[in-house]
Amino acid sequence: MTDSSIEKPKLKIGYTTGTHSSAVFKTAINTYFKPDNLIDHPFLCPTELPDDSLVDIVIESIKIENDVIITGTKKTDNDDLDVTKGCIIRCILTNSLDKLKSYLNPLEHNPHQFSINNITISIFAGKGVGIVQKKGLKVPIGYPAINPVPLEMMKRIAKRILDTIHLNITFYIAISVLDGVELAKQTANPKIGISGGLSILGTKGIVKPVSVRAYIDTINTEISVAEASKVPALVYTLGNSSLNFAQNFFNLMPESIIEVGNFIYEAITLLTHKDFQELYFVANLGKMTKVAQGYKNTHNQYGKINFNQIIQWLIKEIPELEHELKDQDFNTTKAITDYLIEIYPERKYKDVFYNCVNKIALNQIIQWVMEIKHQSPETKLKYINVFCIDENEYWKISGSIND
Repeated sequence: MTDSSIEKPKLKIGYTTGTHSSAVFKTAINTYFKPDNLIDHPFLCPTELPDDSLVDIVIESIKIENDVIITGTKKTDNDDLDVTKGCIIRCILTNSLDKLKSYLNPLEHNPHQFSINNITISIFAGKGVGIVQKKGLKVPIGYPAINPVPLEMMKRIAKRILDTIHLNITFYIAISVLDGVELAKQTANPKIGISGGLSILGTKGIVKPVSVRAYIDTINTEISVAEASKVPALVYTLGNSSLNFAQNFFNLMPESIIEVGNFIYEAITLLTHKDFQELYFVANLGKMTKVAQGYKNTHNQYGKINFNQIIQWLIKEIPELEHELKDQDFNTTKAITDYLIEIYPERKYKDVFYNCVNKIALNQIIQWVMEIKHQSPETKLKYINVFCIDENEYWKISGSIND
């Protein structure tokens, strides 16, 4: 049986927080005008995506309390890595700002606002939705972290409903996420300057699994925040241990340090239109070895470490090691390090090993940057620094890029 004949499981798509917010927004406005015709819930709300197609979002609840309409939905499950799966997203609508206040993110902020005929709609951050506090994001400082595309989706929905209605009224609306404050701690929001909750996101309205794009978009957002904060250099970390090391080692603004995970090459290409001239890479020995062996993405699906190649590197650096290493069978870089320490406790060969990997990784990164510069001459990167770490120890090498 060939690989092509094996049927791969179909992955579930989902819908963004922006799509779910639009659905409860639409339901709240419709309920305002027809409060006596409430549909039994849960029910399906046809919701317009940016490409004008319709998707059905389940509305779980509708309540009217003290002239306040509260509509709710549960974010759909999908096969993406997404901390918001299953969260409850609500829209709170009233024509009295005083009645809305108890539902709001307590941080002072301005609403997003637009008008249709004489009807003004002011959209605030409810509890669990964050407020933008730093430059470099798509939303101005002091406004709810509701991105432009979801806002445009809501505006288009409102226009369809309200275009033939002529009233002089203001709708005060809050979009909220249950437990959004806690969920936001699992995201990059606190670092990039979004306080008090999650962001309402989405560019197409659909979450396609598995979302590599979402991770890269997060990296790109962090780069934009760093640029707006005028940091002098960027530090790319390739895992939790390297992130912790960088946070403790470098005397730089927190915005300088960006966790790029496995996306080495993609993270470099994101700098083509940025002003950064100096870039640091921090990784443990395993990931740095993959970089040295030319992996643009260090996830295991793209290949495993070639341990025979590592042995050849070491023998080239230290010819007398050939006898000890040629018949060894290693399956981790730590096993190589432990073996070198075992046979040579004075540890100098561990230094040689780390410095060797560093040197090859540096040359590989410089080669990638030169490739990128050839395609995008406006790329300003000039200096690369590589830190290979082992707990609190590190080995460093630096190099420059010849234009």
